[in-house]
Amino acid sequence: MADQIVHEMIAAFSVGCMDRQNFVQFKEYMQQDGELPEGEMGELQNIVAMIPIILDIEKPHPSIKDKVAKRLIEIKDEIKAKIASERKTVATSFSKTFTAPQEISEQVSFKSTKPIGQTFGTKLTNINLQQTKSSKDEFAEYLEKRKTKLQTQEGFTPAPLPPVKEDTFESIRKEPEPVSPQKPTTKIEEPIETEEVKSTSWLGILSLIISLLLFTILGYFGFTSLNKIYNSIDDLHQEINSMKSQLNAANNFVENYNALVEFFNYKDISVTNLQPVNDSLQVSAKLLLSFNEKAGLIQFKNPKQLPSGKVYQLWAIRRSQFVPMGIFQPNGSEYLRITQFPPMPKEQIDFYRVTIEKAGGAEFPSSEVVLTSK
Repeated sequence: MADQIVHEMIAAFSVGCMDRQNFVQFKEYMQQDGELPEGEMGELQNIVAMIPIILDIEKPHPSIKDKVAKRLIEIKDEIKAKIASERKTVATSFSKTFTAPQEISEQVSFKSTKPIGQTFGTKLTNINLQQTKSSKDEFAEYLEKRKTKLQTQEGFTPAPLPPVKEDTFESIRKEPEPVSPQKPTTKIEEPIETEEVKSTSWLGILSLIISLLLFTILGYFGFTSLNKIYNSIDDLHQEINSMKSQLNAANNFVENYNALVEFFNYKDISVTNLQPVNDSLQVSAKLLLSFNEKAGLIQFKNPKQLPSGKVYQLWAIRRSQFVPMGIFQPNGSEYLRITQFPPMPKEQIDFYRVTIEKAGGAEFPSSEVVLTSK
């Protein structure tokens, strides 16, 4: 490493603005017992530790707050829309998997539409007709057998049998009519119908209870998951706000104190406080000088707004010799570069002074002295 690169690395490491690649290289250089300027890192770290004393607290512009609040509201709306879409997908999937219980009684279908008593009566009449028919055939067969038996016997002449009347068959046919088939059918069927109705009602109640239990369980888990999501969203909002505040602070520091960060690369730095000559004045200043590099910075605090055609001028005074170091028109607490550095060494300068002069500066300081170092 060259000397200039080593000085830059030490300054960047002390300030804390070194990237990863340079940090790795600098660490390897130190681990390999690389040569470092004696005491330079300690001095720079002491100066960096004094930065909070030098800096002033500045409030951000109100427009920045409005932009940040608007962006946070947009992020919140995006998260809400995402949660609503997730709810819709969960609801559709749940409606597809679970259907409402159907009434079981609608599925029951009766095959016969005729009354039970009528069908039972028709069956009984069919049975009676079959019985009469079978008894008539048996009686005719008996007569034929008897006739043949008598003919086979010798000298026997069968006596004519009286004709069989149809009334006998009709009386036999009419005998089972007094039986009433409707009474037993009603007594047997009534308890069956009530049992079927009771079973269907109990099944409907059980299905309703099960569906309610499922809905309550799903609602509980959905509620707990939504609470976790909202808590995580709040945590993310807090992290975003803290990161944005840190980023804004870093950007403001880099923008406002870029000259100060570059100034830390120099070897010897001296800090001089300039105080007002009159107690009624609230203005003050800090003077940072590096005589080896012939560079310097000045920071005005609470500067008085000067009329047009007037400027602040810095002087280095050595006995009766006045050396101008530049003219300034500060607008805030930024660090301004010194355009004219004194040619004499630091030990020969007695004190510093700031006066109010005309635009363009003057060769000798006027009587309007504002700040002095002694």
